Amino acid sequence: MKVADWWWVAARELPAGVSLGSILGVIGILRITAWQVLGFYDHGPYWPLVALTVGVALVGVVTFGSLAGSMLPFVLRRLGFDPASASAPFVATLRFVCGPAGPAVVDSRAPAAGFSHSLTVCVTHPRDP
Repeated sequence: MKVADWWWVAARELPAGVSLGSILGVIGILRITAWQVLGFYDHGPYWPLVALTVGVALVGVVTFGSLAGSMLPFVLRRLGFDPASASAPFVATLRFVCGPAGPAVVDSRAPAAGFSHSLTVCVTHPRDP
């Protein structure tokens, strides 16, 4: 593939990223809803907004990761680097850095660090305060 073919690759990766992100987003929404309804964890009075924020953030993070992962070899080739040697660690770093910031970007009313941390605690550790 040539660098000029980036748009074709992006057009194929975008639906894949959105569909995978949507599946994970629905799972995240269902998980928060189930924990709230079953009484395993109290997400507060705004738990539907928390669930929606997590769902939308998952769609965005997975779509971004999919596009970044598919575009990175083109960028590296254009810069003269070997695309195969650096793409996997770089994509993992992008997902690690951008993943926790996703909920804060979706819900711009909340402070970035506190809101994303509280969501991370709520989603990954439902019994921790």
